[in-house]
Amino acid sequence: MRRCFLVCYDIRDPKRLRRVHKVLKGYGEAWQFSVFFCVLKDIDRVRLQTDLEEQMNQKERPGDDSGPWP
Repeated sequence: MRRCFLVCYDIRDPKRLRRVHKVLKGYGEAWQFSVFFCVLKDIDRVRLQTDLEEQMNQKERPGDDSGPWP
């Protein structure tokens, strides 16, 4: 079953911002530069979350934030 997700992020570092944007372009439609609408299967949501965590490296930049909301 597919579900709709709104993925929003706030990233300060321009290099990481571009990398995260590129990842999200593979999963959904950009509504704004930092807001994406995605229709995902459960496994695709897990893949997206894993890809985002790798690109964002939350441990190094705790001030940046993102989140998927069904």
